[in-house]
Amino acid sequence: MRGCIKSTIFICFTALAISFHVQVYASDVPLNSPLYPILDRLWAEGKIDGYRPGSLPISREEAADLLSVTEDGEELIRSLLGKEFQLNPWIAVEGGTDGFIADNSSGIPVSVGSVAGVEMVADPGSLSAYFDFRSPVGEDDSLFTEAYLRYHWKTLQMTYGKEDLWWGPGRRGNLLLTNNAEAREMIRIENYPAVTLPWILQYLGGLRVNFFLSRLEDNRSGIAEPIMGGLKLSIAPNENLVISANRTFLYGGNGMEEDFRAFFDVFFAREGKNGDGNVVGNQIGGFSAVWRIPWESQPIVIYGEIAGEDEANYIPYKVAIVAGVYLPRLGSNRNLDVRFEVAATDFANESPVWYQHGTYPYTYKGRIMGHPLGQDASDIYVELGVYPFVNSRLALSTSLTESGVSSADSDMLMTYGVKADTWTQVYSIALEWQREDWDSLPAGESEGNRFALSVKRNW
Repeated sequence: MRGCIKSTIFICFTALAISFHVQVYASDVPLNSPLYPILDRLWAEGKIDGYRPGSLPISREEAADLLSVTEDGEELIRSLLGKEFQLNPWIAVEGGTDGFIADNSSGIPVSVGSVAGVEMVADPGSLSAYFDFRSPVGEDDSLFTEAYLRYHWKTLQMTYGKEDLWWGPGRRGNLLLTNNAEAREMIRIENYPAVTLPWILQYLGGLRVNFFLSRLEDNRSGIAEPIMGGLKLSIAPNENLVISANRTFLYGGNGMEEDFRAFFDVFFAREGKNGDGNVVGNQIGGFSAVWRIPWESQPIVIYGEIAGEDEANYIPYKVAIVAGVYLPRLGSNRNLDVRFEVAATDFANESPVWYQHGTYPYTYKGRIMGHPLGQDASDIYVELGVYPFVNSRLALSTSLTESGVSSADSDMLMTYGVKADTWTQVYSIALEWQREDWDSLPAGESEGNRFALSVKRNW
């Protein structure tokens, strides 16, 4: 992107290439895979180590490494990860409110009727490829929901293409990156396995780095075609604790500076070239932590995320939070798991600023790229997971969102969700239903419901 991307990639390669382990040859497991709730549960119970909740997606290679030590790992690897080469056709029936876009649905509107698609996975060696294509029957809304190429060199994975990212431990959402908006085309660099730092820094645990640069759309509020970047640094001081530092930023675009000085101004929240004491860009930065307590009688996972909209000189302008508790089973009952989560972008009752910016709003194609609760809001989320039989999971969820908390007239949103998955080595079946009801529909918001039943043939 005008010289900055190539130079930044070189810096990242140099910084990460201090480790020389076995090469990783694998595309990523999509965010909507039932594998992630399974990994959450296995890690929470202490049955796997090395998993880093909140750094998604992970590669198929990493998932296979994690599952290989479990009792049912071989079956899960065959049924949920599949082979090196796959061409998986799928068909779905969708219903609900035509054109409605549900939270965390990759910005894809409801297409009432039949939808056909195909997923392709190719992991032959150092170059991997993946795409998922959907085409509503009788409509002109076909698109690649994800499509990318990946090159592997030593412990580094460099990806170019369109892919969803999920940065944070929350299930309902995270502050910086979710799949609430459509996936963005980007260049991304990450490392696996983790790098062991030298000297006393080794006690911080293995370091994982994830960096990306992307250019956003031209038809948007504020400056057209800005550059978006992000950096995630993750460490694991011990097998029960994962800590991450997360940062995203927007800058440049039509008629704006995009040289290295502009990049470092926005990345480090320094005073920019406009001289008025504000950074020429929009930045969000913060930390997240996940703590596992693997008690035999009742395992517990406690997690949280805190981030701020930054002003000049590194001072957060306003702080938002996500916090939650996850129980992978209820006592000895492994047929159920429970999650309770809260989020707030109205923390400390300050004026609403989250995701709002006159020049660089934190949106892509009109959708917030972070937590779907939006600005000046608070949210309570509950999810019950049910495991009725082998190779299946049913999730029942609900959330209550209060929007416009700092105003005299706030609005309430109720969200209900059902997600059921069952899988074999041959077929995968998914059922999803989501409904969003406002007490009094605010301007610029929407409500409706979405239903989808899909069947995928795994070749």
